Amino acid sequence: MVPNSPAVNRILETSLYVEELNRSITFYTRVFGFAVLFRDHRMCAMAVPDRQVLLLFFKGGSILPTETRAGIIPPHDSRGTQHLCFSIPDSALYIWQDHLKLLGIALESRLDWPRGGSSLYFRDPDDHSIEVATSGLWQNDPRAAASEDVTDRDYDDQANGDRDRFPSRRPPDAGEFNGD
Repeated sequence: MVPNSPAVNRILETSLYVEELNRSITFYTRVFGFAVLFRDHRMCAMAVPDRQVLLLFFKGGSILPTETRAGIIPPHDSRGTQHLCFSIPDSALYIWQDHLKLLGIALESRLDWPRGGSSLYFRDPDDHSIEVATSGLWQNDPRAAASEDVTDRDYDDQANGDRDRFPSRRPPDAGEFNGD
């Protein structure tokens, strides 16, 4: 952070852009238990613990400015696969593995990071990469402070090792992609 920057507390909202709003609302309610705060034809705001909000936008539904009683929301949109990570308690990693299995959601990857945190990766209905992670991933986490000697190379080696353990991370062959 630049020394003279105004204070920021946390990320308040983050968004994903989805093909079918109802399908995504059902997924995030079923998997995470998030409650709907607001919904209209173009988006849904869902309550995430610690006063955070996940915004699900219908793809293409916000390409024009949106007029509200409070003022105008600038246009935005996204294409392609996105990534989102939710923090989980250290004690919940195996509970999450079991929860995903019970819901029939394939675990795409598990990483045990050099600083001590662990991550589980899976896909949502729009193929976005969703991660749940314990503390210790980043150097600004107090749990990771004891591991200051970890380098970026350690993370590169970790990621490359997981590619071998989780072959589903490899690009599909042409026949697999077409459902053959």
